[in-house]
Amino acid sequence: MAGRRLLPKNCWSLNRAIHDTAAPTVEAQLVAGNATPAIAHRLLEDTARRLVVAVTMEGDFTSTQERALSLPPSLVRLELNGFRGNPYPIYHPHPLLADITNSSAVRMFLQEMSKIIVAVLPTVRLLCLVGMNTEDFISLLVCLQALCEVPHPNLQDLLLFAWTLHSEDLLQLLSPPAAVREVTIESCFLTSDSQAVEGRFTIPSLPEGLVSLEMAGCHCGSEIMAVRRLPESLRRIRVEIRLIDVEFEAPLPPLLESFSLKLADSHVNISAGTLPASLRVLDLIGSHHQPLDELPPSLRVLKLHDHEHPLPPLPDTLKTLVLDECTHHVDEVPDSVRSLTLRWRHPRPRPRCPRAGPRI
Repeated sequence: MAGRRLLPKNCWSLNRAIHDTAAPTVEAQLVAGNATPAIAHRLLEDTARRLVVAVTMEGDFTSTQERALSLPPSLVRLELNGFRGNPYPIYHPHPLLADITNSSAVRMFLQEMSKIIVAVLPTVRLLCLVGMNTEDFISLLVCLQALCEVPHPNLQDLLLFAWTLHSEDLLQLLSPPAAVREVTIESCFLTSDSQAVEGRFTIPSLPEGLVSLEMAGCHCGSEIMAVRRLPESLRRIRVEIRLIDVEFEAPLPPLLESFSLKLADSHVNISAGTLPASLRVLDLIGSHHQPLDELPPSLRVLKLHDHEHPLPPLPDTLKTLVLDECTHHVDEVPDSVRSLTLRWRHPRPRPRCPRAGPRI
């Protein structure tokens, strides 16, 4: 009888000797409110007793979560249903990226990632693609050979970081029937297959429907970055550029509401006539542009940093005024101003406090 105790029976687990040497693989389902946070942490973090290969999390964990959940290294599938919370994944390098200089392995890794991305494209709303920190930028198409061929009608936000980006590929991504509304391009190398003028890179006309465009830390190997006609649907623009002159070949969109420009050792052809009357927020860092003789009549927020030109008359719609390290200051502000910030640094003289100060 004693020997038969080690034989497997229906509904029995492994015997104690085997159980102590082999951790079972399990799938876990966590529903907000059904268990204490301590149970969730113990279930996911005790890797010696079990190997969690799949986790499903449902509901809002923000009110009960004391610290971030650590996802186990054995995890191969994560499903979030109406999830709100703070999971903290444990990152492990992909085997194909053990040697980043192995171009064939890197290409194989990108092809694998392409299959995953393409599989979710028909339903995904936000897509953030971050390139790898290598000496040479990797072309976005190496990772997304089939991206433009797969329908992505629900994609609204597109974020691209550290890629070689061909302008023709970007146009294809944004063109109908795509519904992309917001685009962020950061630390990318911009290029084109049809550049005709040496030393001048041109961003082609972007399709209508785009609402927000952000471009920061990008370079193009040219001295001038020209921007053709921007879509009239655009409401927000943020550009951060250094060592490259920027030229807008057409006026800014007539319904633009927010315009932010940060320049470092660069020039831009922005003037009072370039800014649309609809503009509500204007944030300029640097003074490598033409003096602003006047401001849009509907402006609510004005922020000037390292501004050397004389200040134009302020509209009576202004609510927020920030003058940071500016050469010139204002003598009086409109009664509409509710927030006034003045910053200066030695050896520049302290600015005079303007008359008719803000009403709090």
